[in-house]
Amino acid sequence: MVDFAAAIKRPFEDKKTLFISFILAIFSFLVIPALLLLGFAAHTAKNSLDGKKGLPKWDTKNLFGYLAKAIVILLINFSYSIAGFIILGFSFGSGLLRIIENFGNTVAMSDAIIQAGLVSIIGVFFLFLGALFAQIAVMFYLKSGKIADAFALRKVAKKVFTAKYAVSMVFSIAYFILATLIASSSSIVTFGFGALILSPGIIFFLYQNTMFEVIAETFKEIA
Repeated sequence: MVDFAAAIKRPFEDKKTLFISFILAIFSFLVIPALLLLGFAAHTAKNSLDGKKGLPKWDTKNLFGYLAKAIVILLINFSYSIAGFIILGFSFGSGLLRIIENFGNTVAMSDAIIQAGLVSIIGVFFLFLGALFAQIAVMFYLKSGKIADAFALRKVAKKVFTAKYAVSMVFSIAYFILATLIASSSSIVTFGFGALILSPGIIFFLYQNTMFEVIAETFKEIA
């Protein structure tokens, strides 16, 4: 069974690593720091997939490796999101055209908005499904180092449609919501100081590493 408590504690195991990550997280609105953090989270997940415990240290000699992994992960996520984006684009475009064509006709415009809304729901569903597939696909890539393995759809689907993965996703969503609420509350109470200490970038770093750890451990448990 996945040790969720250990996954939450993982980013805090090494003070030096945590400090470097926090500095990068503060500047994560810039592209390079954000990619480095994503690559480091991938490195943490890779260690977990290989059976290594503990938070790895930052390897300054492997910065390009972090960046390369991050870019591949983004491409995998984008690939699994294409269907959802196409449906949403079609919904918005066709809906807008119908509204323009029937401008002034309240009934026709309302029908166009409703139909576009229904199609958008389908698009959002495919985006959500794509995100679920992408997380497991990334683990296949990290485990083998081969991008092609991320698109072995039968293998990916076999692990996606399981109770263990569903539990891990529920935990990940709940943890993200809780972390965000804590950060927001801290910012309000401390009149903005918390916004620096618990910035969105830092919260994202903590969540990202915890989520990657949880998914990696879940990946190993699912046959």
